[in-house]
Amino acid sequence: MKKFRKVLLFLGITQKIINDRGYERHRLNPYNPLSYLTIILTILVMGISGFVGAMIEILKGNPFKYQ
Repeated sequence: MKKFRKVLLFLGITQKIINDRGYERHRLNPYNPLSYLTIILTILVMGISGFVGAMIEILKGNPFKYQ
């Protein structure tokens, strides 16, 4: 996970912010269009995988059988 965070920092998708107490925080970079593209692709992939999983569950058994 830390390597992935370093890759996101290198690409400029996330920003590292250090507050007054010295805590580190990571947030999406609002000025980089790659961050918005990453969010859209993530939502799209999760939606498609959820839809496919639901369709597999529906088609797996006989939908007209009373359980």
